[in-house]
Amino acid sequence: MSNGGENGALYIALLSAGVGNLLPSPADALIFWRQQVNTQKWVQGEITSTQKWQRELFWYYVSAPAWYGALFAGVYFFGKTTKQKLMIATAVIGGGAIIGVVANNIKKDDKLVADLRNPKVIQ
Repeated sequence: MSNGGENGALYIALLSAGVGNLLPSPADALIFWRQQVNTQKWVQGEITSTQKWQRELFWYYVSAPAWYGALFAGVYFFGKTTKQKLMIATAVIGGGAIIGVVANNIKKDDKLVADLRNPKVIQ
């Protein structure tokens, strides 16, 4: 009923989806940053738990597809050689952005925990 070409396309699509989730992207950096902002607002009582989760789901399900849509459009319109350069640049830029955001979030979390443990701050 099906031929090798159809199966090959399915395998490539599944493999691409897997690799796409392994590689960091600028969307990941945006998601991590928004999680930190939402957590701070939640801890400070500015938003409810429901609002926090709604916002995090929104950013998770919107930013990654938007990024990959933009990446697809760029690759589609700029050709094969640009595709290879774009993929390498994306991995490098995305990885660097994630490292920077995570490092910054670690510092903010450490400060937040220190402030929460300090009874003078919680009044």
